[in-house]
Amino acid sequence: MTRLGWLLVLLMISPASGFAQRGATEFQIMQSDPGFVSSLARGQSLFVRLTYRSNRPVRFRMQGYAGGAEVKDGAMYNGAPPHPAGEGEALVWLAYRQPIHIDEIRVTALDIGWEPLVSSSAAVDLAWSPVAGNRVPAAWASRLSNEQQEAVRQQIEQRDSSGGALLFFLLVGGVSAISCCSPSPCCGSTGAGAWPQPPR
Repeated sequence: MTRLGWLLVLLMISPASGFAQRGATEFQIMQSDPGFVSSLARGQSLFVRLTYRSNRPVRFRMQGYAGGAEVKDGAMYNGAPPHPAGEGEALVWLAYRQPIHIDEIRVTALDIGWEPLVSSSAAVDLAWSPVAGNRVPAAWASRLSNEQQEAVRQQIEQRDSSGGALLFFLLVGGVSAISCCSPSPCCGSTGAGAWPQPPR
C-alpha cells in the first residue's frame, strides 16, 4: 500500500476503536488531541482520553513506537497517578524533545504497584519537528490535566499528613520508572512537592 493509501486508512480509524480488557479491568481510547495523523512542534504533547472500568485502583501510561521498537530518546510521559476503582476517565500524554516519528502508540493499564494489567495499541503517523512551538490543547485535555494534577496534589498532602512514605513512593517514585533515562521537564527536574505538567 502506498503512503497516501496508508494515511487514508489511518484517517478513517476512529480512536474510539481501541478497546482493551482483562478480567476486572478494561479501558477504551476515546479521543486524541491532536489526531493520530499529525505533525507536532518539539515538546508538544499528544493527549489521549480514556474511559475505564476497574475493580481496583489503576494507573495508565502511553508509549510511542516505531517499527515495533519503543522510542525512548527525548520522550516525556505523564506521571501515571492512580485512579480510583470504579468507572471514570483518565488522561495520558506523550511528547518528544527532539525530531521523532512514531507509527504506533501503546496504552497500558497498571495496578497500584506498577504491574501491567492490560494494554491496547493504535496505529498513528505522528512526527515531532525540530522547531519548538506552543498550541492550545482541546478543552477536555486541559480539564483532565487539571483534574489529574489536583488529584495528585491531594494525595501528596494526604501522605504529608499521615507520614506515609510508602504512599509517596507509589505516587511519585514511579515517575522515574516510566521516564527516559535523562532528566526531563516532566520528571527529572521536578521537585518533591511538584508533579509533571504536560508541555503545550
